[in-house]
Amino acid sequence: MVEKLKGFLSRFYIGLIILFLYAPILVLVMLSFNNSRSRVTWGGFTLQWYGKLFSNGQIMEALVTTLVLATASALIATVIGVLGALGIHAMRQKNYQIMMICTNIPLLNAD
Repeated sequence: MVEKLKGFLSRFYIGLIILFLYAPILVLVMLSFNNSRSRVTWGGFTLQWYGKLFSNGQIMEALVTTLVLATASALIATVIGVLGALGIHAMRQKNYQIMMICTNIPLLNAD
């Protein structure tokens, strides 16, 4: 009986955490299609706000800049990561162990 209660409480707790994390996002997405200028009342479904968003030149320029920077940083990080992995793999056994200890230090430190 106690184990069932613990299981229920743990699932309930995780459910609450997920609800508090994702409910505001879902509300924001739903309200982005609201036809009313007020965020309190539902005025019907519309795509006019997205039309205004994509017709704004400054926002589209910021989007392009964001996508270029994200792609470039992901590419650079991938190249550095692959080169580092190849370098670590090519090390001798003693140097490899030292490198693995050094790379695990941030995982062991709390902050």
